[in-house]
Amino acid sequence: MSNCLDQKATMDGRGWARAVQRIYEQELHGTRCAIKWYTQTMNKEARILSNAPEVMRLIHFPYDWKHRWREYYQSMKEYQRQGKNEHDDAEDCTTSIAEELSINRGLRGA
Repeated sequence: MSNCLDQKATMDGRGWARAVQRIYEQELHGTRCAIKWYTQTMNKEARILSNAPEVMRLIHFPYDWKHRWREYYQSMKEYQRQGKNEHDDAEDCTTSIAEELSINRGLRGA
């Protein structure tokens, strides 16, 4: 069984993924980490909004997530359909996870 990191192909993303792979191989002596690059070409806001029902259906949080991951919780709870959202990384990442779950479970055409 191998571990895989799906990483968006951005300049920051590539550097981060290379750092993770280096730590995994050199410090943890792992040899089974694969990094899979992908490019997201769809509009981020449209993806977040159109996949919101899938996120709510597929992703479940622990009862104390508000306290365990305060910044993430705050961002997810304060995201607005209309208006300017200062940050949307939490919503974008969560949407990507729901999209991957849908594809892997055959819930949506790949």
